[in-house]
Amino acid sequence: MQLSSALVPLFDYPIAGLLKELPAEDSPEWDKHQHRQQAFAQQRATRSIVLRWLSNDWHPGQEPIVLVSTKPSPLSLAAEAFAERLKAHFGGVIAKLFLAELPVGGDIPPHRDLADALTRSHRCHLPILTNPDTHMTIGDEVFHLEPGIAYEFDNTRRHGVRNAGETRRVHLICDILPAGL
Repeated sequence: MQLSSALVPLFDYPIAGLLKELPAEDSPEWDKHQHRQQAFAQQRATRSIVLRWLSNDWHPGQEPIVLVSTKPSPLSLAAEAFAERLKAHFGGVIAKLFLAELPVGGDIPPHRDLADALTRSHRCHLPILTNPDTHMTIGDEVFHLEPGIAYEFDNTRRHGVRNAGETRRVHLICDILPAGL
């Protein structure tokens, strides 16, 4: 969604419950959902745990059909609590909800999101695990997103991520599609 700033801190959010339920780096849970990595070249270095997904084929005027990809679990319930907080903040529909992992040395090349399902939604990140050498570039600005702070960013601007640190980066990403589109 186009914003007046590249990145907007929204609110502090407790991440202890998410950290407790976060699958280990070697867990097969990270490899169950390959759609993002296969469909989007810029996401090839990432791994995901997808909890909700609105197809990028969605367009305004269509009913948003959001697929829920897992049975309720402590992890999904903790993630859903964050998504509900965002929904209360913005209103609308929880369109996408997933964990995204970027490994040590991983890189998401600069790109712009183009699909209506992405550019019409509030794209929000909640860093769960990160390190000081992981940076997100949005336009010409470079940011380090702190754990436990929810952010909205302008994904219509060119953006990318580089993990030059010694630990993986894991964010909970949630898209809120405003009501009435």
